[in-house]
Amino acid sequence: MKELNTISVGELKAILENYDDETPVAFACNYGDRGRTLQVINIHGNDSMEYIHETAYSESGFAVTRNLDDCDEDDGDQEVLIIR
Repeated sequence: MKELNTISVGELKAILENYDDETPVAFACNYGDRGRTLQVINIHGNDSMEYIHETAYSESGFAVTRNLDDCDEDDGDQEVLIIR
């Protein structure tokens, strides 16, 4: 399986300790257009552990597995913290 380019919870905590508790946070990703526009992703504060799988339809190369019956850890599906 392709390697997921991410950070750990500990690394995220280290980044966040440099900011005031009231600092707004947003995520951004490539929109996928020719200009490689960075789009801002809304965050609602929902978090859950979910499985991801490789896909050719995503800029990152990964997608959240919607049907857990399709999840196959033997094929490299991995559980990660998803924040929406």
